[in-house]
Amino acid sequence: MPDIINFSRITIVSACSILSQYLGHSDIDKFALEVALENIIIGKNLQDKANKLAKYAIDNPLEKVFTIDGEASLQEAIITKAIQAFPAYREDETWQKLERELFLDGFIIEKIGEVPHPYNRSINIEKYALKKMYPEDIPQLDLPEAESEIYTLMNKYNFSLALAHLKNAINDYSAGRWPQANGEIRKSVEELLDEIASKLCPLEISKCKSSSEKRDLLAKEADFLSQDLNEYRFNEKPSFIKGLINRLHPEGGHPGLSDEDDCTFRIHIVLIAMRLLLRRYEKIVKEKINA
Repeated sequence: MPDIINFSRITIVSACSILSQYLGHSDIDKFALEVALENIIIGKNLQDKANKLAKYAIDNPLEKVFTIDGEASLQEAIITKAIQAFPAYREDETWQKLERELFLDGFIIEKIGEVPHPYNRSINIEKYALKKMYPEDIPQLDLPEAESEIYTLMNKYNFSLALAHLKNAINDYSAGRWPQANGEIRKSVEELLDEIASKLCPLEISKCKSSSEKRDLLAKEADFLSQDLNEYRFNEKPSFIKGLINRLHPEGGHPGLSDEDDCTFRIHIVLIAMRLLLRRYEKIVKEKINA
């Protein structure tokens, strides 16, 4: 695995919540000692300690610690500890929520063997590890990093409606509400393209009667969507943006039922596409400033 593995904020919070459920005070204090945070992870109850651990890990994403398995980021150490939760805790909604959030971050939980039970050495329990869903040597597929960069650029350039829909999509996904998440994903992409068109073509935008006409502007007038790369083509010719929009709502305005794999696919491809579009928009803005 790479030197530093980052996870989204909601994933860290869920992992720490699981630690507060299946670890006692002595166990969580021991973990704090192991990662040299005994002066920070203090509190009157387990949830208080878990909250402080989550906040510190979120505020210090590059911090490394030494664990029984070697050097790792603090965030990775927390996740690795959380996924060792005993089987009785794996039916809980908090655990299922963590699984979905890790999936969204581009990870799956994989059984790698068995180890002696910490409180009963006569029996074994399953041991788990994180496995990346995508190749590690392609930084553009670092989904938590992509999500963070998207949030930063959307805030920077005031794409507020698109950002609100994206946050709603991720919250709905985390809660397992697939149809709602699908609808918010689609709205986020459409709103981002509409807002970019409004900023790049402020005079022409008033003549547009639909989102489709605004996307036409981005290809024809703003030269933002490339026709040469088949990002956008006219006359119903196949193109990436039109195909993406169609894929995001194959049932029109009513997404209907969707399973986890399909919803995950939608969010992952949208995060990658949004990152590309926002980076391109920022480049255009900087070029205009320096012109």
